Amino acid sequence: MGYNFRPHSVIFLGQQKVNNQLCENNEAEMFVTVWLGIYEISTGKLTAANAGHEYPAVKRANGSFELFKDRHGFVLAGMENACYREYELELRAGDLLFVYTDGVAEATDGENTLYGTQRMLDALNGEGKSDPEALLRDVKADIDRFVGQAPQFDDITMLALRVKTVQAGGSRELRLSPQVDSMGAVTGFLEECLTRWEVPAKVVTQINIAADEIFSNIARYSGADAVTVGCQLGENAVTVRFADNGRPYDPTQKEDPDVTLSAEERGIGGLGIFMVKQMMDEVAYSYQDGRNILTLEKRW
Repeated sequence: MGYNFRPHSVIFLGQQKVNNQLCENNEAEMFVTVWLGIYEISTGKLTAANAGHEYPAVKRANGSFELFKDRHGFVLAGMENACYREYELELRAGDLLFVYTDGVAEATDGENTLYGTQRMLDALNGEGKSDPEALLRDVKADIDRFVGQAPQFDDITMLALRVKTVQAGGSRELRLSPQVDSMGAVTGFLEECLTRWEVPAKVVTQINIAADEIFSNIARYSGADAVTVGCQLGENAVTVRFADNGRPYDPTQKEDPDVTLSAEERGIGGLGIFMVKQMMDEVAYSYQDGRNILTLEKRW
């Protein structure tokens, strides 16, 4: 696959390295909690790990903020060579993520009562705001009202993130050998991309039918030994691109069959590409650098 970026390896190695560095010469036995996440805009996937930190809060587009009770790893500087387990969280258009230090939940009033996570959630859900800046101001104001003039002994740090839209421009690639029994890998790859991008189910079905026809023809007739399948998200549109190193052939030039005739009366072949052209909004062919390139676009 051409999609080689692995955020989980970055998180694992980063937290492990920082942990070991903090463990060195730590006679005071101090420690630090960390929540670390990498958000991939093109897919909406957040890969994260928690080193003894507060639970993040997540609000789905039409829901309310709730704690996401992820699995905690050990605090940093607590034990050398500690391992940190990553998890994945999908954030879709309209979702909000709120992360914060323990100084928020542990803020105290004059009677030494904790502000707590429930008050925090109530403040987050108070007026249904979706603007991160306004959300942070409201939570801070609520903490200040609760605390009053009582002195605080920890920092109060908060971060809010909102996913505005499904991001146009996301793209993925799959490279494989053009064999008929690899068709499952192609449809699985396309379904994963399209599902992550929240493409309508009808469009997913149409693209997979078209991909089955195109890839099967490449595998059976092109003489190619390598093929790349690319998938790119646009504004209410998906582009699927097949590139193979087989014999030059433009399937779009094949004359459309007369579908009013019976199967016996029609000539052999041509029905598959005709079906693809009917289902897709654009079908284009080019021959570049020794490769056949067939591009399909479907809008909704």
